[in-house]
Amino acid sequence: MLDYLLYKEGIDTKEFAEIIAEKVLYNSNVEDRENEIHISLKKGEKNE
Repeated sequence: MLDYLLYKEGIDTKEFAEIIAEKVLYNSNVEDRENEIHISLKKGEKNE
């Protein structure tokens, strides 16, 4: 379903996945809270 929505918006799914993976790996804050792992990212610009 997500692939279809990205396609509909003209977003390259492979490029999108690479960008998300890079942001999560290098620009996120990871916390361990009571048996839960929280990954947070700062909200960026629309095309960032």
